[in-house]
Amino acid sequence: MSAVHVAPKSSYYSVLRQLIDMCNINLRCSANGREALHYAAEAGDSACIEVLLGAQAAEVDAKDEFGRTPLSWAAEHGHERAVKALLATGKVEVDSKDGGGRTPQWRAAPRRHAF
Repeated sequence: MSAVHVAPKSSYYSVLRQLIDMCNINLRCSANGREALHYAAEAGDSACIEVLLGAQAAEVDAKDEFGRTPLSWAAEHGHERAVKALLATGKVEVDSKDGGGRTPQWRAAPRRHAF
């Protein structure tokens, strides 16, 4: 895991802003195939999501090693603002299926999260 992965996972907004100019924000974590946007979505950090989407061409539908997208992570954890930020791009495949055939809405449903 590199600094570009730790910053959004830990909501280090100011650090992330500095790293964007120095790092590839689409760098995949060797442990799980996630990108910085996956970690920001899982943490529900809409500010980091906005930075990642605005600064470079973040892969909004990037899939990790399990086929999960940032929207899938945000939806599962009920992060409404993060979900809205991702959907606002207009580039998100809402019905994207992960490796187990589950959609972001399926991930949200057991916890009664809706988007």
